[in-house]
Amino acid sequence: MPHIARPELTAKLAGFEFRSHNKLDLFNGMIVGGLVPSADLVLGEFRKVLAEKENGWWDDQTSYAMFNWLKVFPNTDRPASVFDALSLIPEKNVSRWQIRDILPQLRLLDDETRASMLREFALISPDMLSEHEWFDQVRKLGFRTAMDLLLQGAEGDLGKGFDLKAGHFLLPEQLAYAMGDDDLPYAFEKLAAARSEGAKALVFSVILKASSLEGLLAATESPVGRQTLRRQGEPGVQGMIYTKELHSPDGTSYELRPRNASELRKRLFALTISPDQDQAAFAVEYLSRIDALRQADGAAEDEPRHPDIESGRPWPLHRNDRPWLP
Repeated sequence: MPHIARPELTAKLAGFEFRSHNKLDLFNGMIVGGLVPSADLVLGEFRKVLAEKENGWWDDQTSYAMFNWLKVFPNTDRPASVFDALSLIPEKNVSRWQIRDILPQLRLLDDETRASMLREFALISPDMLSEHEWFDQVRKLGFRTAMDLLLQGAEGDLGKGFDLKAGHFLLPEQLAYAMGDDDLPYAFEKLAAARSEGAKALVFSVILKASSLEGLLAATESPVGRQTLRRQGEPGVQGMIYTKELHSPDGTSYELRPRNASELRKRLFALTISPDQDQAAFAVEYLSRIDALRQADGAAEDEPRHPDIESGRPWPLHRNDRPWLP
């Protein structure tokens, strides 16, 4: 729902003269019943309601009534008509939180329409990019569409005050779960094209949640990537070297199964002699975290203790092998 348009019926019902709040109930009832109201019809009724308030005092009760009407428009035969309705309200009477409360009504729309409207909401109310409801609707889009919108915000090309923390703390993980088999190369393309540190951090946070070896190695090459990895801490390392065997549909109950991390450890060990001292220090930090987790939670049976025994270098490293230490 909504799934059917019956313009003659809706026009006939709406044509009866009764109070505006009763007509609002009528339109909402139509939507619940699976009927798609005509946007032009709803807009006409909305104009009448505004006309009644044109010379009156605009109090909280008026605002409440107006924005209840606005929530109807996304469920009409022309969802974007909500922007026509918003343009009729004096700007001084439109607040960010009121626009924010319209967003959950987009949940029944197809991804393309919803993405277009989320972009438009961010344009007419730039601060929307710091609202949880905006992020909540974005994450429900397909992976690529969601990433495009988020990156536009992170780059400053859409809205202002982009704050990923306004989204759910699991947002990067949710985006990673939404990735298809061919989406990882797309994410790397976005990473290569990213201009700002915020955009790079966003892509890294998603790629790393996908437990991608290529993603982790790419992160070690970038100061932003290493910072993202450090912020993830032990849970991030754990996600790279263990798989979760879920015991509940919501993922809250699970068992960790060791994943062979031989290649990862070998590649990191090679970085411990990198001329980039921060990169070398990071590689040692990460390898040490892996060792600590393996000792606590168990290692894969076919994973050697030394990251790369053929290198002829010791592990753990001696202090003399760490030139970056004071």
